[in-house]
Amino acid sequence: MQLEPKKITKELKLQLLSEHFEKGTSISELSRLNGIHPVTLYKWKRLMKDDLEGKPDVNMLRQEIKKLQKEKDQLLKAYGAAKLDNELLIDLTNFLKKKYQKHQSKQQKNSLKEAENLTKK
Repeated sequence: MQLEPKKITKELKLQLLSEHFEKGTSISELSRLNGIHPVTLYKWKRLMKDDLEGKPDVNMLRQEIKKLQKEKDQLLKAYGAAKLDNELLIDLTNFLKKKYQKHQSKQQKNSLKEAENLTKK
């Protein structure tokens, strides 16, 4: 079974190395059977050991960072839009309050004029 190095998935690497760990098949025998250089198998073994010791997968961390940056950008846009909406509502509320106060003062003036007119008669 000849394997092309670029087409070997992590699962296949783990499967090949599990034969070594579980069945006791030697690295040299695994390399002959699968057409993989023994140095490559030893490298995989070392990397698998590092993975089991809890060393982070750099590619996975990079993907997570990109994902979090996209999420951050989306949240910042949403926050900005909400803040803008809030500021617009505050401005509109202040404008309407002033308009209402002007209207109230006009009504009071009109009612005072009417009262004065009634008292003059």
